[in-house]
Amino acid sequence: MSSAESPLIIQSSGWGGNDGKWSVYQVDVGTPAQRFKVLPATSDGEIWVPVPEGCDSSIPNCASSRGIEAVDGVQSSGFQTNESSSWQQIGIYDLSADDSLFPGSGDAALYGLENVSLGALNASSLSNQIVGGISSYNFWLGIIGLGAQPARFSNLPDTAATVLSSAKQQNLSASVSYGFSAGAAYRNAPGIIIMGGYDRAAFEPSNINFPLAFAGSRSLTARLKNLVISNTLQGTISPPVEPGGLNMSIDSTVAQIWLPGSICDTLSAALGLQYDNNTELYFVNSTAHQSLLSQAPDFTFTLAAAGSPNTTTNIVLPYAAFDQQIGQPWSTEDTTYFPIRKAANESQLVLGRTFLQEAYLVVDWERQNFTLGQSLHRPGVSDDIVTIEPVTDGSSSSNISVGAIAGIAVGAVLLIAAICGGIWFFRRKKRREQRARDETADAEARARTEAAVDMYPPDKKDPIGEYEGDAELPGHSRPNKLEAELMAEYRHEMPSPYKEKDNVFVSERPELFGGDSAQMLGSNEIYELPGHEAAKEMDAPASSEASEISKPQAAPPDGERSPDGTPVAIGTLDRLGWGRGNARTNS
Repeated sequence: MSSAESPLIIQSSGWGGNDGKWSVYQVDVGTPAQRFKVLPATSDGEIWVPVPEGCDSSIPNCASSRGIEAVDGVQSSGFQTNESSSWQQIGIYDLSADDSLFPGSGDAALYGLENVSLGALNASSLSNQIVGGISSYNFWLGIIGLGAQPARFSNLPDTAATVLSSAKQQNLSASVSYGFSAGAAYRNAPGIIIMGGYDRAAFEPSNINFPLAFAGSRSLTARLKNLVISNTLQGTISPPVEPGGLNMSIDSTVAQIWLPGSICDTLSAALGLQYDNNTELYFVNSTAHQSLLSQAPDFTFTLAAAGSPNTTTNIVLPYAAFDQQIGQPWSTEDTTYFPIRKAANESQLVLGRTFLQEAYLVVDWERQNFTLGQSLHRPGVSDDIVTIEPVTDGSSSSNISVGAIAGIAVGAVLLIAAICGGIWFFRRKKRREQRARDETADAEARARTEAAVDMYPPDKKDPIGEYEGDAELPGHSRPNKLEAELMAEYRHEMPSPYKEKDNVFVSERPELFGGDSAQMLGSNEIYELPGHEAAKEMDAPASSEASEISKPQAAPPDGERSPDGTPVAIGTLDRLGWGRGNARTNS
């Protein structure tokens, strides 16, 4: 397969969002096409678009605010699967990106294979892409996934290709990689996605290669070493960070920066924020807002890679990056808020879209590393576009940096030396043990031989000479026979000091069976789940491969309260049926 001559550039088609002002991108789904404005997802590999069940009549302009475009001049209510001739339904499954950030929400999607086109120019058409129809309020806009971890569904024979892998297979981009600028509305700088390359003039390089792992929403992880805020009501402050740093995932599916509660409390006190227990958000009243606009604090995030904690880079965010508004369904009218949230545990530590407004991201899934640097917000696309070449057999060099290659080479040499040293030490130890056993056996044999000779000494009274007939010389036959028997015993084969190796355990890829909520491919009829019927219990998987996600069946509703007992925020999915893993009966 020949690679594309140049990377695939997808430019922003405007601004959108209910929790801030973000660069959005056009995606056409189905045949004929239904148009949506979606957000990039840095780690997920799927495409999500809202469905009609995701809008409530009490929310003004719900469909348009969720990025749903008009069809033939009429405002659509969401993705209509029955209006697309190319839709191949898979079934209803939990949202993979929802597991750690919103546990217990039961958010689900109606999944299928569909034809999609990326960008306003419709120059990149992909067939048989995984598309999920969402109704969740946790993800207001749809997404275009930039991850490389393929999804597996219980009734889909093979793993489903991601957007990046499909683009490479269809020669639309050179490799499974991307460069991403989230854009910043306060700088009038729209975002840009470059599949198979990056814009070298768009950021200040940090020269740090961060390792990545195929770990779902936490595939891109950087260590937060320090956070400094200047020009606050309390002057310059630096909230305490754990000595080893905080492992923060870079995940653009959410807007906020999720931090430990203690850091959020420090920021709240220094900036004059107001915490709302119902929404778990920080709001800014008019007085505090004017003060923050006047003081214009800067927020400096110091980051390091897990393997190189002493090599750091700084990403600086102005207050304008945090000066956002949140609207329906969280608030009846647009309200100024500060986009941070309290993380309940380490799995919820996230640098979301707010952070990425000032950080340019380059991700190379084939070489399993990424880098980031301070965005320069140059207008448009420069002439300095770098193609990230695909990994070929026998070659794994990176276009981003040679540091990782040197590290791998040194590590390989040290590993080989350690293995050779271990083998030499092991064999030397075994030879010494064997020699000790041999010497012990020789000594025992000699001792028993001497004892036998003492038991049967030669008859010194016998004259030296020949006996007549067949008589034996006394004092010689018995000792010689006993010595021979002893020598024969010594030459028996010794037991092997090596034990048989255990069989290597090979983990098998789990498959989760769809039960009533899944539908076989090839049918356009939608099976609905009873509103309060629990999904069938799944077989427990033996293990999972690192390169795949197994999507569990969606869970039943869990009532009108969140797991900690507090009332759920306005517009969460308890009001929906299948949005929480059960089918909604349309009225």
